Amino acid sequence: MEYRVVQWNERERAGELHPQLMHARPELLEPPFVANPVPMPDDFPFFFYILDGDAIAGYRRAVPDVAVINGEDTAWAWNFDLFIEPEYRGKGIGKRLVVQQVEEFSRRSIVSGAAFSAPATLRIYERLGFRVLGHAPRLALVRNVRPFLASRPRGRGGWPELAPLGNAALWVIRRLRAVANATQPVLVKAIDRERFAREFTRMGGHRMTRHWARSVDWLFARMGDDDRLLAITTAQSDTPLGVLVIRDRVVRETSASGVDYSVRRATVMDFATIDDGDETMKALATALECYLEQSGADMVDMVTSRPSLISALQSYGFGKRGVGMSFAYKTPVGGADDGNDALSDWHLTHNTSDGFLLA
Repeated sequence: MEYRVVQWNERERAGELHPQLMHARPELLEPPFVANPVPMPDDFPFFFYILDGDAIAGYRRAVPDVAVINGEDTAWAWNFDLFIEPEYRGKGIGKRLVVQQVEEFSRRSIVSGAAFSAPATLRIYERLGFRVLGHAPRLALVRNVRPFLASRPRGRGGWPELAPLGNAALWVIRRLRAVANATQPVLVKAIDRERFAREFTRMGGHRMTRHWARSVDWLFARMGDDDRLLAITTAQSDTPLGVLVIRDRVVRETSASGVDYSVRRATVMDFATIDDGDETMKALATALECYLEQSGADMVDMVTSRPSLISALQSYGFGKRGVGMSFAYKTPVGGADDGNDALSDWHLTHNTSDGFLLA
């Protein structure tokens, strides 16, 4: 079997350089994410595959990004889309692709990064020497239990008659938690792109010591028709404490019993705040509850690695739902990584893990 890599500037000569790939799967040479605003360098290796004669045994993709580590820009590559044809699985092809992909980026002094949720993937990266920094939880607050009751296996309709009682109980619990937290009144309102950009810049964008060079333009390029730009203010001041990008959409989910159901899910894709203080984080948590009530969504959720925000969300009744997100990366040999970072040093959100996929 032969390992092959496709550079970005080779696409026009793919018929000559990669004839088997062009014959079997030419669509794989199309841009992975048309809306990606990070430039694709000519020599960037964006596609990796294993060739067995004329058959494509497996492949993996990558896209460029820029990491900001302690104020310094660092070349970064997101690795994703590992696929092995069924007849070639169990032969070590996936591991070989990952190893050779990392070596390819290491020769170019590019950090290899991956965001994922499957525990099995976590173990693969650990064995390959990636720095696996832990697990960023997905935290959710539910307003309407009807969709989740419908997913229960009592017939195909679940237990919808219990929804009013369940929703009333949740409302009481939210009110009690709001009183217990005793924060100042918070307002959530829609803002236009111009004001969002201004406030995002004023707040310093992603101020954590390690994040990605995600500008306002990057966020706007990732936005879809279901995304909302919001500002968090107080009754005393119109100057925002934070800004949010929320994706408000109906999604299909499958329960543990195998029943499909629909949920109107409001997901925080990204955010910026004036600081990481407890009061600001509580205001953000309050704002999410306010949006949940105002929008009529069934639930609001977010992925975050910020300890102060996790604490604030949990104090407001947000619970862990699903597997959240794990994050791993590997620096080139001799790279500048000091090895002392923690998950809480990185700005992790839904945009980190699936911003490309949900464009």
